[in-house]
Amino acid sequence: MGVPDPIEARADPKILLAAEVGPNVRIAAFGEAEDGPRLLSIGESESTHAAPYFDAAVGFDQARSRLRAQIGNLDGVEDSDRYVVTGSALGHAAGVALISNLTADRHKSVIGLLTSHDFEIAAQFHAPNKKLAKQFDPEELARQLLTARAPIVVVALANDRGWENLATAVDILRYAVVGRIPSYSPAIILIHYEDPEPGMLATLINEFKFVQLSMKAGFDTPDLPQVRTQFAEAYEAVVTRQAKPIMPEHFDENVTVPLRKALGTAAHAMAVNGGISVAVLHAEPRGASVAISDGREMHTASFGFDTNDAAAGHVGLRLPMAEVLEWIPPVISESMAEAYFKNRAWRPWLLPETSVELLLDHTAAHLALRRAMRSLADPSPPIDLIVCTGRTLSGAPRLVQAALCGINGYMPGGYCQLAVDRPGVLAICGALIVAGSNISAEPYLVHVATALSCGGNATFGSAALGVEVTPHDGEPISRSVSFGAMERITWDAATTAAVKSWPGGKLDAGGGRGRATALRNDITAGIGGLIIDARGRPLEWPADDSLRKAALLQWFQSTDSYVLPSQTLDWDGVDG
Repeated sequence: MGVPDPIEARADPKILLAAEVGPNVRIAAFGEAEDGPRLLSIGESESTHAAPYFDAAVGFDQARSRLRAQIGNLDGVEDSDRYVVTGSALGHAAGVALISNLTADRHKSVIGLLTSHDFEIAAQFHAPNKKLAKQFDPEELARQLLTARAPIVVVALANDRGWENLATAVDILRYAVVGRIPSYSPAIILIHYEDPEPGMLATLINEFKFVQLSMKAGFDTPDLPQVRTQFAEAYEAVVTRQAKPIMPEHFDENVTVPLRKALGTAAHAMAVNGGISVAVLHAEPRGASVAISDGREMHTASFGFDTNDAAAGHVGLRLPMAEVLEWIPPVISESMAEAYFKNRAWRPWLLPETSVELLLDHTAAHLALRRAMRSLADPSPPIDLIVCTGRTLSGAPRLVQAALCGINGYMPGGYCQLAVDRPGVLAICGALIVAGSNISAEPYLVHVATALSCGGNATFGSAALGVEVTPHDGEPISRSVSFGAMERITWDAATTAAVKSWPGGKLDAGGGRGRATALRNDITAGIGGLIIDARGRPLEWPADDSLRKAALLQWFQSTDSYVLPSQTLDWDGVDG
């Protein structure tokens, strides 16, 4: 379960240049300051590796020219200087088929190490403490490997001194997989505790792109820098880089950091710096990523990001349209919603033009984030801070809209803070940290609100939460919130406030079922104040469709997030 590993810094010592390649090309310049690098400006352009240019250099040159126009000549920095580059368009998590006879705990640890280094588990075959041939029929295992067609097969073996399991794996890979499908020849990563038999290693080395990782350090020590370094090197060694078609030629030698690793590194740094647990939620038209760190472990996951070119898709097209429309009060047909997402898929640089289009985008984003979260943990673990970033959330017209997406995407319980990466540089900061910079992402976060959410379920409309906010220089503000509703309490942004809550029945506001809670520290109002979420966990809709639409309008109006037309209007009657 990985913790980021720094690599040698290769950026200019006075001005750091970092690029993010996603729906747009964004090049950021950071200048040195006493407390670390600070953002000077960002140059931005549409990606041009697809039609009509089919030349990635055009977009990069435009972004760089705009950066120069904003900050003047970049002293001592030439076009040939190395950048740190990250972004969703650089490539996607490498699919892995995992064959393992490790114990359950070690198997889980290997999965954590793989996913935190941008591998993604496409299939797994787990026979804890057993011989593979006795647990799996070799021909059936080969058939399933061919079905998954993962570009990488990881073989993780414990105490295989006789190497019977490795022999089984080699036979399957040599005789059952190779040659069955001409275009399929997976790379192999062998994870082992004992030195493997040389003859079998020679077979793997001669017939496959092959990397071996030694686990002699074991999983019993709290820090595994050597093991994590091996996983990072394995990613670089066996993954065919997908960035070449979208990067100018002189960028080939730059430091490239996968998006999830950049986000995870930033989350981990914030968690360590603040002594808190942090969730970073990144959403853009093509997909969503989540990174969580408690300062010790870091986990990442993604949903969406089709492997085709930049015009390949919008995450809304990967979701059941009926599920998306559950969140839209105005009457919209599935075909109309699908047509909107297809238009955004081919023109990812466009912005929503109406309130309903904006809500469609944000709904697709939080549903994609929710799916990414469920692949990590369901229900979501307790968290102190949710940071919203990525083009969809950083560019939200109202910060409270991004905060609501963060709540709906993560579904936190109890109290947590909500912040937005308004300049959209969190992934860039994470990539720079990976490259050895001492940059901090915290200065670019805008505190939006504090969320108070209750877990459990109750009768819709019944008493759920009593809340009292007492500003330092003011009278107490009280609210009684019904189950299934949301509310927001605001106060003077210049003063802090104490918060108490009293959940009803068996609901849990962070202190246990039915137990009152009070924050130890006062909170600042931010833009959104205290957002009270009494919808329960897991969230359940009212059974009646009209009540569902009324509930949605109440959530949006009470949080002052979206201004929508009457729920009786159809698409033709919807305007900004």
